[in-house]
Amino acid sequence: MRNITCNLIAIVAAGYISFRVFSWAIELAYRERGYFAVGGEYIFVPFVFFAVWIFGRELLLVMADQIERKLRRRKIRKRLIKKYQARLTRT
Repeated sequence: MRNITCNLIAIVAAGYISFRVFSWAIELAYRERGYFAVGGEYIFVPFVFFAVWIFGRELLLVMADQIERKLRRRKIRKRLIKKYQARLTRT
């Protein structure tokens, strides 16, 4: 479930960023050429999408792992505190 969620968030972010880059590249190419034409900016956009998707997915997965480890440590710490508090109250 975590992988699916991270992938969906990364795909949405990559789509938004690649759309913004596409808009910028088309406008830049038009200013440079003076007319609309199909050029390298159409090849550039899929690479941007792929790079942002991979980077975003890996970043989200690393963040999720760190959050899980932190929660696991807290749970273990609480369990140990309860265990030793119970020992202290017995004596």
